[in-house]
Amino acid sequence: MNNKLGVFLAGGLIGAGVALFYAPRTGVETRAMVADKAQAMWGQAQGLGAQVAVDAQQFYGNAAQNAQQVYGAAAANAQAAYTNVAASAQQAYVTASDRGRQAADAIAQGAQAVAGRAHEAAEGVKPVFAEKNDELRAKIDAARERIAAQVAKNAEQASANAEQATEELQAEAAVEQAVEQVEETVEEEQKAE
Repeated sequence: MNNKLGVFLAGGLIGAGVALFYAPRTGVETRAMVADKAQAMWGQAQGLGAQVAVDAQQFYGNAAQNAQQVYGAAAANAQAAYTNVAASAQQAYVTASDRGRQAADAIAQGAQAVAGRAHEAAEGVKPVFAEKNDELRAKIDAARERIAAQVAKNAEQASANAEQATEELQAEAAVEQAVEQVEETVEEEQKAE
């Protein structure tokens, strides 16, 4: 996802740069256009960031729901096993000797241990998803900050380039005007002779 976002931003910046070089506009119009483009790109970047956050939240929700289902199934299976084992143990207790009673108690304890382990395993799944969600949010926030900084830097550079081009055009116009005045003066002197 980060690669797609980087390619998207790079394409946008290249397109904006090419547009600046070929745009037949004044510096004010160009700066306004650059500002509009920067705002549009910022909006798109925010939209992508929001979509990534929504996707991450949805992934977390699905994973938590799946973990809850696994936990429910494990708990139900453990409970069913415990119930079955307890019934078997009760029957063995009634019909068997002390040794049979000890075996039934050991089986019941084993079933409880299995149920406890299943419960612990299901509880251990929840923090992992919360941790991954926090990491993803941190990466999204960092990407937003980098995008904002790059857009601001590009806007400043474009503004500086536009001002420089305006100054160069004004200097060229002044030189052309001076040349025309010299040519007119020379023509007038030639006519006067």
